[in-house]
Amino acid sequence: MPAAGKCWSFAGRFLVFALVFLCTTLPNADAQAQEAGKAAEVKPSPGPAGEMLEMWQRIAKMNIDMAENFPEDKYNWKPVPEVRSFKEQMLHVASGNYFFIRLSGGEKTRASHPGRESKADVVAVLKESYEDGAAHIRKLGDEGLARTAMHPFADHEVSFRTLLTVAANHGGEHFGQLVIYYRLNGLVPPTTEAQQRQ
Repeated sequence: MPAAGKCWSFAGRFLVFALVFLCTTLPNADAQAQEAGKAAEVKPSPGPAGEMLEMWQRIAKMNIDMAENFPEDKYNWKPVPEVRSFKEQMLHVASGNYFFIRLSGGEKTRASHPGRESKADVVAVLKESYEDGAAHIRKLGDEGLARTAMHPFADHEVSFRTLLTVAANHGGEHFGQLVIYYRLNGLVPPTTEAQQRQ
């Protein structure tokens, strides 16, 4: 009996150890498997032109959605007399896009938009500027984005990729300003509305 008791005692201890071991390692193994699955799902970089295009199109959507959503009767509204109206901000973004497209070797040079007075006209010219920019990025490709030109606000050359990044950032800065135009008019920006619906 004592030998059997010792045997059961050892077996019991082994069983407890095995259970504890399994309970502590299985979750780890499961987490490792999940991490491995995530790693397998990671897409490779689309390259410089692909990354530039993604950024350009993301900011384009933000600004175009805003231009389409803002009430037409408030298009000439401005928070104080010294700053641009909503309409002027949007036309300024479009002009900025063309300014940087031209600097980075683009053919189209639409810098001003005479007669663009209605909301529909402003939305159209903003869309055109972003569509032309996207087409320009595709045409340049990875090699074209590596070409250089003088920076318009500095005394040295930069890559076309940098120039177009500055253009995209310029659109993002004005988007941030126009969020305030929305809020001061008691309106919710489209990006925020989309997040609230999720």
